[in-house]
Amino acid sequence: MSVRVNFRVVGVFLYFPDLLLHDVNEDSTVQEILEAIKKVHPEFNYKQGGGYVHEISYLYSDRSTEPLNTSAPPSDGLRSLQSHTDKGAPVVLVWQYYRSVKGTINGTEVDIVLNRNKDRKGQESFTERKLNASDSRLPEGFNVISYNLTWRLIQIDMSPENQAKFEYAKRFQ
Repeated sequence: MSVRVNFRVVGVFLYFPDLLLHDVNEDSTVQEILEAIKKVHPEFNYKQGGGYVHEISYLYSDRSTEPLNTSAPPSDGLRSLQSHTDKGAPVVLVWQYYRSVKGTINGTEVDIVLNRNKDRKGQESFTERKLNASDSRLPEGFNVISYNLTWRLIQIDMSPENQAKFEYAKRFQ
């Protein structure tokens, strides 16, 4: 049981291309994939609570793979970004993940975005969402090469009610 994953975290200069992860598969949750990555790359870490990621850190070094679209390599050292949800602030920073699958169809290589559940508002918790879960089917004859998992810290406007729910989940779940 294993799966190939290309893993990237924007902002901390983390890029692990073509990881072969053991003891997980395409039906594993995003959280299980993150835990498998930590076993292979202990220089990567994350903190979570209430079904949300709150911090991602990475010890960048001269042995690190330079991420795509980087204009200059970053300096070596610990890089860390955290979500930010001040009570009453109209804008918050939260971690969001994106999934896609790379494969071939009729000999042509393509990437297909794995959509979220259309019946759900917002992003499903990474503790529940399976790596391969999508509300649409892959085309017939599609041969999977690897999955792509990308995390980004995004800025969003949040209503006071939703912010209170987010803070509650972060502390008590």
